[in-house]
Amino acid sequence: MGAKIARGHVTEEEYNTAMNTLFVKLHMLDPQSVIPTFHLLNHIRGTCWK
Repeated sequence: MGAKIARGHVTEEEYNTAMNTLFVKLHMLDPQSVIPTFHLLNHIRGTCWK
């Protein structure tokens, strides 16, 4: 999925759905890591998609 996103082969809705699924799984494994990970990915996405 990552390669498809980088190349623009998925819609923003598909990307958001996939990320929500990953965050639910991450929250179940390690709840304390969810917020820092979310902020990191938002920062990366924000700098790459301008």
